[in-house]
Amino acid sequence: ANDANRVPHGSLRAAGDVRGNVDPPVLAFQTLFVREHNRLASELVRQHPAWDDEMLYQEARKWNIAYMQRVCFFEYVPTLGLSLPPYRGYNASVNPSIDVFFSTVSYRYGHSEITDIILRIDDEGNEVPQGHLLLSQAYFNPNLSLSAGIDPVIRGLTVRVQGFVEPRFSQ
Repeated sequence: ANDANRVPHGSLRAAGDVRGNVDPPVLAFQTLFVREHNRLASELVRQHPAWDDEMLYQEARKWNIAYMQRVCFFEYVPTLGLSLPPYRGYNASVNPSIDVFFSTVSYRYGHSEITDIILRIDDEGNEVPQGHLLLSQAYFNPNLSLSAGIDPVIRGLTVRVQGFVEPRFSQ
C-alpha cells in the first residue's frame, strides 16, 4: 500500500485491504466492518462460551460478510434500477469467478459516484472544527484523514448524498 513511499513510515493504518489507506471513506468502511466483526464476536462468545477464537472469528466473519452482501444486493443495487432474482440456494454448477472484462471495466462503474468533498460530522450533526476534507488532499494521507478521528468520516458518509454515475470522475 505504500510502495511509492508517499506516506511516512508508521503512518498507515492496519486494514483488511491494501486500499484501506487510499482515502477516508475506504478507511471508514474498513473500520466500520472491523468494529462490527468485533461486536459480533463479543456477542457470539457470550452465546457460545465453549467456542475457541478461530470459531468465533470465522462465525463473526460469516455474519459480517452476509451484512455487507445484504446492503449491496438489497439496498445499493435497487438504487441502480436493477433487482436480483430471489435466492434459490447454492448451485455448485455456477462458476464463481469474475470475468476479466467485468473486473476491469465494470468495477470502475461506481467510482464516478465519489464526491470531491468528504464530510466530517461531529456527534451533534455539525461540521468538525478541523473542517471537511478535499478528496484530492486526503488521498493517501491517512494522518490528515484521521485528524478529527474516523467517526466524523463515518457520520459524514451517512448524510452525504451519493454522487451521480457519469463519465467524469472526482477531481
